[in-house]
Amino acid sequence: MVNPNDLAEYMVEYGLARNFDIVIARYQNVIAYNISIVNGEVASTSINRTNGLGAKLIYKGVNIHTSTNIFSFESVKNRVEEALAKAKAYSKDKFRYVTFYEVESTDISHVVKEDKPFIDYKDELISDLMSLDDEIKEYAKIDVLTRIFNIHAFTEEKYITTSEGVKVYSKIPRILLHYRLVSKAGDKYISRDGFLGGSGGIESIEYESLKSDVKSILDTMYNIAFKAVNIEDGEYNIVIGNELSGLIAHNSVGHAFEADRVLGMEGGQLGESYVSKNDLNNVIASEEVNVYDDPTLPSLFGYYLYDDDGIQTRRRTLIKDGIISEFLHNRYTASIYGIPSNGSARAESYMDEPIVRMGVTYFEPGDRGFKELIEEARYGIYIKNVSEWSIDDRGVNQRYVGFEAYLIDGGEIKNPLKYPVIETTSNIILKSVKALGDDLRLYPLICIKGEPIQRIPVNIGGPHILITKIRVLRR
Repeated sequence: MVNPNDLAEYMVEYGLARNFDIVIARYQNVIAYNISIVNGEVASTSINRTNGLGAKLIYKGVNIHTSTNIFSFESVKNRVEEALAKAKAYSKDKFRYVTFYEVESTDISHVVKEDKPFIDYKDELISDLMSLDDEIKEYAKIDVLTRIFNIHAFTEEKYITTSEGVKVYSKIPRILLHYRLVSKAGDKYISRDGFLGGSGGIESIEYESLKSDVKSILDTMYNIAFKAVNIEDGEYNIVIGNELSGLIAHNSVGHAFEADRVLGMEGGQLGESYVSKNDLNNVIASEEVNVYDDPTLPSLFGYYLYDDDGIQTRRRTLIKDGIISEFLHNRYTASIYGIPSNGSARAESYMDEPIVRMGVTYFEPGDRGFKELIEEARYGIYIKNVSEWSIDDRGVNQRYVGFEAYLIDGGEIKNPLKYPVIETTSNIILKSVKALGDDLRLYPLICIKGEPIQRIPVNIGGPHILITKIRVLRR
């Protein structure tokens, strides 16, 4: 087989010879291992591989994406010719005309190392999960009927080369552990999902942290079944935990600030945002709020240094002191704004066109300790994490159902609560932030977007946050 990196270079050379203005070629190879453990038994294992060449080609302002998994010069030549025919047809009516901002040439290679490579230590991880399963079964307070551990480990290798002299090689192994526990109290089922992982080997799955999280879940299931009481409908001061603050950062800010969605051009069901192009520099939140998206943070699941347009990424300041600072851009959306891209182009596979995506989205922590937040709330609710959530197509109306939750009375945590439900809007919740804790925590997640759907590794997170006068209902 021809070296795929050489084919990517040829795609650039041939594209320029056929009068394309800009060519961005990408070889992408993904090898994924999946293991599912259900109730103490390995239920399934699989290995999947996708590899091929994708390219973005710009002809007289028209953006065309093409791909092939046939590793030959002839196949590359045919894809470029097909792209040229499409571009010429579209250029007659100035279809989606763009002018890309110039970028500097670069030649770089970066590889994330695995202290414990998955392929060498997977049996150790499976053994640990089996032991944890035994401990869950022995938990005396409540029976856990279903115990599922899904391991998704994959290595993504890329070579990106462009007509502007960008050459970027990267190899990033990632691992995600998703677990689900289901118990039953009477005729009611109680379930909870969790995620751990990062970039690197199985050292990203911190076993002691996993055990601690599972123990907390089991105790909460018992409280929900036998001790928790319902909350009265009304407005409350709420201290939300790291996971919930991360979901709000992801949904109310991250997705809403993706420029293709802001411009109403994403496509598919979720094609618009409640934020408009003209909202830059407008107040959207209380002045205590700062939200960033920073995929350069090492070891995280959403980590990357160069995007799939070949642009070096950086920390993106989405909200600064409550004011909209910038949106997430790929080179196409940035060209509409007349600015450089901030490195937010990502594609699941070589077949997919890179679209605007998040990396690591979070609320910047403040200076309050957890106890201070609870005391400042005085009377209200502490919602540590959630059992389910939903948000509408434009990112406005949202609903979060608390899992581990407690009454706050007199500035102290009291009895557990049964599934308090937050129903609010992005504007209300962002402007209701009064204080932020100093305890940032980030969670791995697979983010779904696009049509066809693309699944991308990201992180969400934040500190504990005090929000005031938020509507809460009983489930």
